[in-house]
Amino acid sequence: MVKRQKWTAQEDNDLKSLVGGNAGAPMWEHVTAEMERRGYAKSLKQCKDRWAQQMDPSLNRDKWAHTDSRRLFALHGKFKNRWKNIAEMFPGRTDNSIKNQFFSLVRKALRKACKILGVVSNTRTINRIKPKILANYLLLDIEVHVGGEGGAKVRIS
Repeated sequence: MVKRQKWTAQEDNDLKSLVGGNAGAPMWEHVTAEMERRGYAKSLKQCKDRWAQQMDPSLNRDKWAHTDSRRLFALHGKFKNRWKNIAEMFPGRTDNSIKNQFFSLVRKALRKACKILGVVSNTRTINRIKPKILANYLLLDIEVHVGGEGGAKVRIS
Protein backbone atom coordinates (compact mmCIF):
# COMPACT_ATOMS: atom_id res chain seq x y z
CA MET A 1 0.00 0.00 0.00
CA VAL A 2 1.33 3.41 -0.98
CA LYS A 3 1.29 6.06 1.72
CA ARG A 4 -0.80 9.16 0.93
CA GLN A 5 1.26 12.22 0.14
CA LYS A 6 0.52 15.57 -1.44
CA TRP A 7 1.16 15.76 -5.15
CA THR A 8 4.06 17.98 -6.20
CA ALA A 9 4.02 20.22 -9.25
CA GLN A 10 6.57 17.92 -10.90
CA GLU A 11 4.42 14.84 -10.28
CA ASP A 12 1.43 16.68 -11.76
CA ASN A 13 3.47 17.67 -14.83
CA ASP A 14 4.71 14.13 -15.35
CA LEU A 15 1.22 12.67 -14.91
CA LYS A 16 -0.13 15.20 -17.38
CA SER A 17 2.52 14.32 -19.95
CA LEU A 18 1.92 10.58 -19.52
CA VAL A 19 -1.87 10.76 -19.73
CA GLY A 20 -2.01 13.56 -22.28
CA GLY A 21 -0.12 11.48 -24.84
CA ASN A 22 -2.75 8.74 -24.80
CA ALA A 23 -5.62 9.01 -27.26
CA GLY A 24 -8.81 7.93 -25.53
CA ALA A 25 -8.70 6.20 -22.15
CA PRO A 26 -5.21 5.93 -20.68
CA MET A 27 -3.71 2.60 -19.72
CA TRP A 28 -3.43 3.30 -16.01
CA GLU A 29 -1.16 0.32 -15.36
CA HIS A 30 1.40 1.76 -17.81
CA VAL A 31 1.02 5.29 -16.42
CA THR A 32 1.56 4.04 -12.86
CA ALA A 33 4.55 1.92 -13.89
CA GLU A 34 6.14 4.92 -15.61
CA MET A 35 5.47 7.13 -12.57
CA GLU A 36 7.19 4.48 -10.40
CA ARG A 37 10.10 4.30 -12.86
CA ARG A 38 10.50 8.08 -12.47
CA GLY A 39 10.77 7.64 -8.70
CA TYR A 40 7.26 8.58 -7.58
CA ALA A 41 5.44 6.46 -5.01
CA LYS A 42 1.92 6.74 -6.44
CA SER A 43 -0.56 3.89 -6.76
CA LEU A 44 -2.79 3.25 -9.75
CA LYS A 45 -5.79 4.53 -7.80
CA GLN A 46 -3.94 7.70 -6.78
CA CYS A 47 -2.94 8.45 -10.39
CA LYS A 48 -6.40 7.74 -11.75
CA ASP A 49 -8.18 9.75 -9.03
CA ARG A 50 -5.78 12.70 -9.36
CA TRP A 51 -6.47 12.84 -13.09
CA ALA A 52 -10.23 12.35 -12.83
CA GLN A 53 -10.82 14.73 -9.91
CA GLN A 54 -8.21 17.44 -10.45
CA MET A 55 -6.32 17.46 -13.75
CA ASP A 56 -8.61 16.33 -16.55
CA PRO A 57 -8.91 19.30 -18.93
CA SER A 58 -12.58 18.49 -19.57
CA LEU A 59 -13.50 19.35 -15.95
CA ASN A 60 -15.78 22.34 -15.48
CA ARG A 61 -14.10 24.73 -13.06
CA ASP A 62 -16.46 27.65 -13.66
CA LYS A 63 -18.07 29.39 -10.72
CA TRP A 64 -21.42 27.87 -9.79
CA ALA A 65 -24.35 29.87 -11.11
CA HIS A 66 -27.29 30.55 -8.78
CA THR A 67 -29.53 28.48 -11.09
CA ASP A 68 -27.10 25.56 -10.87
CA SER A 69 -27.15 25.73 -7.07
CA ARG A 70 -30.96 25.68 -7.06
CA ARG A 71 -30.92 22.73 -9.46
CA LEU A 72 -28.38 20.97 -7.22
CA PHE A 73 -30.77 21.21 -4.25
CA ALA A 74 -33.69 20.01 -6.37
CA LEU A 75 -31.66 17.02 -7.59
CA HIS A 76 -30.49 16.30 -4.05
CA GLY A 77 -34.14 16.16 -3.02
CA LYS A 78 -34.65 13.49 -5.67
CA PHE A 79 -31.39 11.49 -5.48
CA LYS A 80 -30.36 12.24 -1.85
CA ASN A 81 -26.60 11.63 -1.40
CA ARG A 82 -26.10 9.69 -4.64
CA TRP A 83 -23.56 12.21 -5.93
CA LYS A 84 -22.67 10.14 -9.03
CA ASN A 85 -26.29 10.30 -10.20
CA ILE A 86 -26.41 14.05 -9.59
CA ALA A 87 -23.06 14.52 -11.37
CA GLU A 88 -24.58 13.09 -14.55
CA MET A 89 -26.82 16.19 -14.67
CA PHE A 90 -23.81 18.55 -14.49
CA PRO A 91 -21.44 17.77 -17.39
CA GLY A 92 -17.81 18.41 -16.48
CA ARG A 93 -18.45 18.43 -12.73
CA THR A 94 -17.18 15.56 -10.60
CA ASP A 95 -19.28 13.85 -7.96
CA ASN A 96 -16.80 15.07 -5.34
CA SER A 97 -17.00 18.71 -6.45
CA ILE A 98 -20.80 18.51 -6.43
CA LYS A 99 -20.85 17.07 -2.91
CA ASN A 100 -18.44 19.79 -1.73
CA GLN A 101 -20.58 22.51 -3.34
CA PHE A 102 -23.74 21.15 -1.72
CA PHE A 103 -22.30 21.10 1.79
CA SER A 104 -20.64 24.49 1.26
CA LEU A 105 -24.04 25.97 0.41
CA VAL A 106 -25.59 24.27 3.46
CA ARG A 107 -22.89 25.72 5.75
CA LYS A 108 -23.32 29.22 4.27
CA ALA A 109 -27.09 29.05 4.72
CA LEU A 110 -26.73 27.90 8.33
CA ARG A 111 -24.29 30.72 9.10
CA LYS A 112 -26.69 33.23 7.58
CA ALA A 113 -29.62 31.77 9.56
CA CYS A 114 -27.59 31.91 12.79
CA LYS A 115 -26.73 35.55 12.10
CA ILE A 116 -30.40 36.44 11.49
CA LEU A 117 -31.45 34.62 14.67
CA GLY A 118 -28.65 36.18 16.70
CA VAL A 119 -27.01 32.83 17.45
CA VAL A 120 -23.23 32.78 17.71
CA SER A 121 -22.03 30.50 14.94
CA ASN A 122 -18.69 28.80 14.65
CA THR A 123 -17.61 25.58 12.99
CA ARG A 124 -18.62 23.51 16.02
CA THR A 125 -22.12 25.05 16.12
CA ILE A 126 -22.62 24.61 12.37
CA ASN A 127 -21.42 20.99 12.46
CA ARG A 128 -23.75 20.27 15.39
CA ILE A 129 -26.91 21.63 13.76
CA LYS A 130 -26.17 20.64 10.14
CA PRO A 131 -27.37 17.00 10.48
CA LYS A 132 -30.61 18.11 12.18
CA ILE A 133 -31.35 20.69 9.50
CA LEU A 134 -30.52 18.25 6.70
CA ALA A 135 -32.77 15.59 8.24
CA ASN A 136 -35.65 18.06 8.21
CA TYR A 137 -34.76 19.23 4.69
CA LEU A 138 -34.91 15.68 3.40
CA LEU A 139 -38.37 15.17 4.91
CA LEU A 140 -39.92 18.57 4.21
CA ASP A 141 -40.03 21.08 1.39
CA ILE A 142 -38.67 24.17 3.14
CA GLU A 143 -38.46 27.57 1.50
CA VAL A 144 -36.93 30.55 3.31
CA HIS A 145 -37.06 34.17 2.08
CA VAL A 146 -35.01 36.75 3.93
CA GLY A 147 -35.36 40.51 3.54
CA GLY A 148 -37.88 42.62 1.71
CA GLU A 149 -40.75 44.46 3.36
CA GLY A 150 -42.06 41.57 5.41
CA GLY A 151 -38.69 40.43 6.80
CA ALA A 152 -37.96 36.70 7.03
CA LYS A 153 -40.66 34.36 5.71
CA VAL A 154 -40.65 30.59 5.98
CA ARG A 155 -42.90 28.25 3.99
CA ILE A 156 -42.95 24.57 4.94
CA SER A 157 -45.04 22.03 3.10
